[in-house]
Amino acid sequence: MRKEFFKYAIPSALAMFISSLYTVIDGIFVGQGVGDSALAAVNIVLPFTVMLFGLASMFAIGGGALVSKNIGANNVEKAVNIFRQVFKALLIFSLIISIVCVVFTSQIVTVLGATEVLKPLAVDYLRFYAIFCIPNLIGIVLNSFVRNDGRPKLAMVSTISGAITNIILDYIFIFNLGMGIKGAAIATGLGQIITVSILIPHFIMKKG
Repeated sequence: MRKEFFKYAIPSALAMFISSLYTVIDGIFVGQGVGDSALAAVNIVLPFTVMLFGLASMFAIGGGALVSKNIGANNVEKAVNIFRQVFKALLIFSLIISIVCVVFTSQIVTVLGATEVLKPLAVDYLRFYAIFCIPNLIGIVLNSFVRNDGRPKLAMVSTISGAITNIILDYIFIFNLGMGIKGAAIATGLGQIITVSILIPHFIMKKG
């Protein structure tokens, strides 16, 4: 029992720790490569990124619990249907959030407290971050479902791979290509795409 506990607990805790570093990593590279104002702009957008993480976690934990319960009761068909409903609902929510954030970026950063000096930088960061809202949220949810499906190490590998991709692309986009704050947002989004790309075969190839 103890071995089984640590088999799930350690990879899950490590993956959660790594995913929480995404915005921190962006902040480090932006602060060093763009400047103090850009770092402040990233922090202005931070509540929005935390909200997205919370929304995705709600789907992941709630849906995951229902799926696990039904698999335990040997009701696999119902479990699969719940998974599909969660995935479809999240896809719709992600698309709506992405469109709203791209269209109303200026108003959102104003509500978040951006000053006139920080506003252009915060708008740039949020707009490009929001474009990747779908892989961002889906990556968090698929990670949870993969862990529930008996593959915690796959979830950990996908998260770490996404984070490493984010770090490498942050450096390239900000320091080599001079893309500024939007480069950090794009690097984060592409890192999430890598995470999702590693997880998707588990479901497409019916390994669980």
